[in-house]
Amino acid sequence: MNFINISKLLILLFILFLSSCKTTNVLHENKKNIKINTDVFEYSSNIDLSIKLSTDFFKNDFYNNLNFPIWSTQNNLIKLKTINTYGKKIENNNKSTVLISNNYFFSLDSKNTFNIYNVNTFDIEKKINLNLELIDKYTYPISLAMSQSLFVASFSNGFVINFDINGNILWSKNFYDIIKTPIKISGDNIIILLTDRIISVDINTGNINWEFFLSDEDFIQDSGGNIIELNHFLFFILPNNRFGQIDSIFGEKIDIELSKNKILNNKKYLPSKLHSYNNILSFFENNKYLTSKDIQSNEFFLDRSELNDIYSSLYFNNSLLTLNDNNILKIYNIINKKLFWQADLNTFISNKDSLIDVFANLDSIIVFFKSGKIIEFDSYTGYIKTIKDTKIKNTIQILSNNEYFFINSQNGKTTKFSQ
Repeated sequence: MNFINISKLLILLFILFLSSCKTTNVLHENKKNIKINTDVFEYSSNIDLSIKLSTDFFKNDFYNNLNFPIWSTQNNLIKLKTINTYGKKIENNNKSTVLISNNYFFSLDSKNTFNIYNVNTFDIEKKINLNLELIDKYTYPISLAMSQSLFVASFSNGFVINFDINGNILWSKNFYDIIKTPIKISGDNIIILLTDRIISVDINTGNINWEFFLSDEDFIQDSGGNIIELNHFLFFILPNNRFGQIDSIFGEKIDIELSKNKILNNKKYLPSKLHSYNNILSFFENNKYLTSKDIQSNEFFLDRSELNDIYSSLYFNNSLLTLNDNNILKIYNIINKKLFWQADLNTFISNKDSLIDVFANLDSIIVFFKSGKIIEFDSYTGYIKTIKDTKIKNTIQILSNNEYFFINSQNGKTTKFSQ
């Protein structure tokens, strides 16, 4: 072999060496970016489809479970009427200023007008201007709730009022703080979450039953806090991300170990979710860490068990629904983090869609999305049965009675549907 051929061979070998090194580096970099899928499928149990409705039909607030009319797989959606229930765009999606009770649909709009609609015709029957001295143009309603024939409204500046169906204000209180979380009805009391405290107020008199401070120098969640009831306990997360438990019978604060690991108090955290199922308290932190605990035995089933790449999440009975950036819907068992099933929704929803609500019907679960899509899945396999489109963009809340369902959207309007 002459010198020229030897030189060419050496150059070729050098190029191949550089190429193999580059390939190795690329593979190494890619390997670092790959997240290993650790999902294990659940074969011993199924999604609990039982419907848990409130036994007290005289109490109504943001936290009520979705009470849906019988869902028809065959029938198409019929858009009946749209009304302007808020009056302008809703900036804070956690606001809930609409209610359904018996044959009436109630709304409190951005101008503090209490509106009463006939639920069947969706025509307005009465408009009442609530004369509120402590409400200025920078203040807006956060939530509307009712107990018996009494209504309670909370406002962003810490103002809470109680009034009757004719708009007569029975009592009012100013808590001189920011309210971002919808008020909750608990027995004959209303529960109010402020920036760093939780308060119980007698709904009939306005007297304070108890009050607890949980101060912190942490940031404040713009979407507010979270509160649930389990047995006779109230579990809550304040807007400053402090967690607490109250015995609602004795009005006592209880120290609880929600996790053996460090939780909360991180400025990067997203709003966290609380959920109760039978005697299980479940907590999903930052769309990433799942904790589930038996309150009676004090046993942890999961303690900040990690789930990856979740964009949106929603609890339903014994399951946690999650949606990632690739539009893969996964449903996990909250007791053991095993996967009931998953479904690729790329063909049906757009990127950055969100889960809004879910309910069960026979052997199906029906999921509402922010984009206005409604997808019915076989609860055992994840097979998609039907896909319906309400064409209501930026959906923030679903309400229903025995015949109709109503979609509340971010543009401040509510649309009535039937099948």
